[in-house]
Amino acid sequence: QQVITAGNGSTKYAKRQELLLAITEGMAGICEEVGEGKIQEPFDARNPAIVESPYSGNSTADFKNNIIGISNVYMGLNGGKGLKDLVAAKNKSLDNTIQAQITAAINSFDNITLPFEEAILNQRVQVQQTMDALAILKETIETQLRPFIVQYITD
Repeated sequence: QQVITAGNGSTKYAKRQELLLAITEGMAGICEEVGEGKIQEPFDARNPAIVESPYSGNSTADFKNNIIGISNVYMGLNGGKGLKDLVAAKNKSLDNTIQAQITAAINSFDNITLPFEEAILNQRVQVQQTMDALAILKETIETQLRPFIVQYITD
Protein backbone atom coordinates (compact mmCIF):
# COMPACT_ATOMS: atom_id res chain seq x y z
CA GLN A 1 0.00 0.00 0.00
CA GLN A 2 2.91 2.35 0.75
CA VAL A 3 4.25 1.76 -2.77
CA ILE A 4 0.88 2.18 -4.46
CA THR A 5 0.21 5.45 -2.67
CA ALA A 6 3.76 6.87 -2.97
CA GLY A 7 3.48 10.61 -3.55
CA ASN A 8 -0.23 10.49 -2.90
CA GLY A 9 -0.98 9.63 0.71
CA SER A 10 1.81 7.21 1.56
CA THR A 11 3.12 7.70 5.09
CA LYS A 12 6.50 6.30 4.05
CA TYR A 13 7.08 7.91 0.64
CA ALA A 14 5.83 11.49 0.50
CA LYS A 15 7.07 11.69 -3.10
CA ARG A 16 7.28 9.08 -5.87
CA GLN A 17 10.91 10.08 -6.21
CA GLU A 18 11.59 8.81 -2.68
CA LEU A 19 10.15 5.41 -3.58
CA LEU A 20 12.11 5.17 -6.82
CA LEU A 21 15.33 6.17 -5.08
CA ALA A 22 14.72 3.48 -2.46
CA ILE A 23 14.22 0.95 -5.25
CA THR A 24 17.44 1.97 -7.00
CA GLU A 25 19.32 1.80 -3.71
CA GLY A 26 17.96 -1.71 -3.25
CA MET A 27 19.07 -2.70 -6.74
CA ALA A 28 22.59 -1.36 -6.16
CA GLY A 29 22.59 -2.99 -2.72
CA ILE A 30 21.83 -6.40 -4.22
CA CYS A 31 24.72 -6.01 -6.68
CA GLU A 32 27.02 -5.12 -3.79
CA GLU A 33 25.75 -7.85 -1.48
CA VAL A 34 26.13 -10.56 -4.10
CA GLY A 35 29.24 -9.34 -5.92
CA GLU A 36 31.29 -7.77 -3.16
CA GLY A 37 30.08 -9.95 -0.32
CA LYS A 38 28.71 -13.37 -1.06
CA ILE A 39 30.98 -13.97 -4.06
CA GLN A 40 34.09 -11.91 -3.37
CA GLU A 41 34.66 -12.88 0.26
CA PRO A 42 35.04 -16.64 -0.33
CA PHE A 43 36.73 -15.91 -3.69
CA ASP A 44 39.42 -13.71 -2.11
CA ALA A 45 39.85 -16.08 0.82
CA ARG A 46 39.85 -19.12 -1.49
CA ASN A 47 37.73 -20.70 1.19
CA PRO A 48 34.80 -22.94 0.15
CA ALA A 49 33.76 -23.25 3.81
CA ILE A 50 32.48 -19.65 3.86
CA VAL A 51 30.34 -19.92 0.72
CA GLU A 52 26.69 -19.01 1.33
CA SER A 53 25.11 -22.41 0.52
CA PRO A 54 27.99 -24.90 0.86
CA TYR A 55 25.84 -27.96 1.51
CA SER A 56 22.98 -27.46 -0.93
CA GLY A 57 25.21 -26.51 -3.84
CA ASN A 58 22.74 -23.77 -4.79
CA SER A 59 25.00 -20.75 -4.36
CA THR A 60 25.36 -19.84 -8.03
CA ALA A 61 21.64 -20.28 -8.69
CA ASP A 62 20.79 -18.24 -5.58
CA PHE A 63 23.11 -15.43 -6.67
CA LYS A 64 21.72 -15.44 -10.20
CA ASN A 65 18.16 -15.35 -8.88
CA ASN A 66 19.00 -12.23 -6.88
CA ILE A 67 20.03 -10.49 -10.10
CA ILE A 68 16.95 -11.80 -11.90
CA GLY A 69 15.06 -9.97 -9.14
CA ILE A 70 16.76 -6.75 -10.22
CA SER A 71 15.68 -7.49 -13.78
CA ASN A 72 12.09 -8.04 -12.67
CA VAL A 73 12.03 -4.67 -10.92
CA TYR A 74 13.64 -2.85 -13.83
CA MET A 75 11.79 -4.59 -16.66
CA GLY A 76 8.45 -5.06 -14.90
CA LEU A 77 7.10 -8.37 -13.73
CA ASN A 78 4.75 -10.37 -15.96
CA GLY A 79 4.40 -7.63 -18.54
CA GLY A 80 3.76 -4.92 -15.95
CA LYS A 81 5.40 -1.55 -15.78
CA GLY A 82 8.98 -1.31 -14.59
CA LEU A 83 11.61 1.34 -14.15
CA LYS A 84 12.53 0.84 -17.81
CA ASP A 85 9.30 2.54 -18.81
CA LEU A 86 10.31 5.72 -17.01
CA VAL A 87 13.90 5.62 -18.21
CA ALA A 88 13.14 4.78 -21.84
CA ALA A 89 10.68 7.68 -22.09
CA LYS A 90 13.45 10.22 -21.41
CA ASN A 91 16.76 8.44 -22.12
CA LYS A 92 16.61 5.40 -24.40
CA SER A 93 20.40 5.13 -24.41
CA LEU A 94 20.50 4.77 -20.62
CA ASP A 95 17.67 2.25 -20.78
CA ASN A 96 19.58 0.20 -23.37
CA THR A 97 22.72 0.34 -21.24
CA ILE A 98 20.95 -0.81 -18.09
CA GLN A 99 19.11 -3.61 -19.89
CA ALA A 100 22.35 -4.82 -21.49
CA GLN A 101 24.20 -4.72 -18.18
CA ILE A 102 21.46 -6.62 -16.36
CA THR A 103 21.47 -9.25 -19.10
CA ALA A 104 25.27 -9.49 -19.03
CA ALA A 105 25.28 -9.89 -15.25
CA ILE A 106 22.62 -12.62 -15.33
CA ASN A 107 24.28 -14.45 -18.21
CA SER A 108 27.70 -14.31 -16.57
CA PHE A 109 26.54 -16.84 -14.01
CA ASP A 110 26.07 -19.39 -16.80
CA ASN A 111 29.84 -19.43 -17.32
CA ILE A 112 30.32 -20.75 -13.79
CA THR A 113 29.75 -24.43 -14.53
CA LEU A 114 31.26 -25.94 -11.39
CA PRO A 115 29.61 -25.82 -7.99
CA PHE A 116 30.47 -22.42 -6.55
CA GLU A 117 32.59 -24.01 -3.81
CA GLU A 118 34.84 -25.42 -6.56
CA ALA A 119 34.49 -22.47 -8.93
CA ILE A 120 36.17 -20.07 -6.50
CA LEU A 121 39.20 -22.33 -6.75
CA ASN A 122 39.07 -23.65 -10.33
CA GLN A 123 37.04 -21.15 -12.38
CA ARG A 124 38.48 -17.95 -11.06
CA VAL A 125 38.32 -16.12 -14.40
CA GLN A 126 34.60 -16.85 -14.76
CA VAL A 127 33.86 -15.87 -11.17
CA GLN A 128 35.86 -12.65 -11.61
CA GLN A 129 33.90 -11.85 -14.78
CA THR A 130 30.67 -12.18 -12.81
CA MET A 131 31.96 -9.89 -10.06
CA ASP A 132 33.01 -7.40 -12.75
CA ALA A 133 29.57 -7.50 -14.41
CA LEU A 134 27.89 -6.86 -11.06
CA ALA A 135 30.26 -3.98 -10.28
CA ILE A 136 29.54 -2.36 -13.66
CA LEU A 137 25.77 -2.67 -13.14
CA LYS A 138 26.03 -1.28 -9.61
CA GLU A 139 28.04 1.70 -10.84
CA THR A 140 25.52 2.48 -13.58
CA ILE A 141 22.66 2.31 -11.11
CA GLU A 142 24.45 4.65 -8.71
CA THR A 143 25.99 7.10 -11.17
CA GLN A 144 23.39 7.20 -13.95
CA LEU A 145 20.03 5.75 -12.88
CA ARG A 146 19.93 7.49 -9.51
CA PRO A 147 20.73 10.94 -10.98
CA PHE A 148 18.17 10.29 -13.73
CA ILE A 149 15.46 9.76 -11.10
CA VAL A 150 16.53 12.87 -9.19
CA GLN A 151 16.36 14.92 -12.40
CA TYR A 152 13.17 13.61 -13.97
CA ILE A 153 10.96 12.28 -11.16
CA THR A 154 10.25 15.28 -8.99
CA ASP A 155 6.82 14.45 -7.59
